[in-house]
Amino acid sequence: MFPNTVIIDRSRIKKLRKQEEERFVAERPRSSELLIQLTSVCPMVCRVSWMASLFDHQPIFSTEGEGAYFIDVDGHRYLDMGQSDLSTIVVSRPLRW
Repeated sequence: MFPNTVIIDRSRIKKLRKQEEERFVAERPRSSELLIQLTSVCPMVCRVSWMASLFDHQPIFSTEGEGAYFIDVDGHRYLDMGQSDLSTIVVSRPLRW
């Protein structure tokens, strides 16, 4: 074994991830409601097939966007790190300088 090796407690990581996922859902009640409605008519949540395995968290339902940011139905503001993707979906408008 290496003397300066840090052992990662995978059970701790799993526990923290579960807590974070629960918090994520709890802070997005409107998104949860919309997900239930959507899955009743579109079981795969209308994802593009190649994207289905990329995200294992509850989908974000956006309402508006401006520049590189968008806002979800629960009022959370996000930085769109894939700006070309969501701006076409959300109809994001450029920032006014």
